[in-house]
Amino acid sequence: MSAISTDGMDKWLDDAYPDLDRRKANMIYEIASLVKDHPDTAPVLIEELVDIMFDEQIDHIEDVIVNHFGVEVYGEETVELLSQQ
Repeated sequence: MSAISTDGMDKWLDDAYPDLDRRKANMIYEIASLVKDHPDTAPVLIEELVDIMFDEQIDHIEDVIVNHFGVEVYGEETVELLSQQ
């Protein structure tokens, strides 16, 4: 049994899901609009999104929150790292 080659996988994905970039852009716009127009819905939306994430996706989002926004989360208390400098 031979190993599966990933050569051309990106092209295959692009061909299989040609509208993925457009769908991502639309989703970003829709989420941003919802949060802007109805900020009270943000916690519910975030909870729904986190509930469907895999461990690796949660790890990635945690890294983004900490490294890009300078915020550490400890249980229910959030501490801004920038304020400690």
